[in-house]
Amino acid sequence: MRRAHRHAGTLGALVCAAVLAGGCAPWQWQKAGVEPAALDEDLQQCQQQASARAYSFALSSAPEVIVTPSGTAGVVRAPHAVPPIDPVLANDLLSSCMRAKGYRLAPVR
Repeated sequence: MRRAHRHAGTLGALVCAAVLAGGCAPWQWQKAGVEPAALDEDLQQCQQQASARAYSFALSSAPEVIVTPSGTAGVVRAPHAVPPIDPVLANDLLSSCMRAKGYRLAPVR
């Protein structure tokens, strides 16, 4: 029984290693018949659009809490503050833009 348990651990480690190795493979945007220069241009446009939309969203949802001289708290918009852009949102917006242009994300062969 003890020997079977040791082999199960080894098998589990091998399966985990295989999954991790496959998960680390590079990915790229692909579209049949598209030249690399056109892909680069589309990707750059989508990156700019995604960044702008993510920044706009961050601005619209970035309240600032202040305390007035009388001691009451209030929420105000702070146009001078630069809120951080959510990288997950920016990536989702980029993916959406590229898919709308007919690309798909696939592992590099």
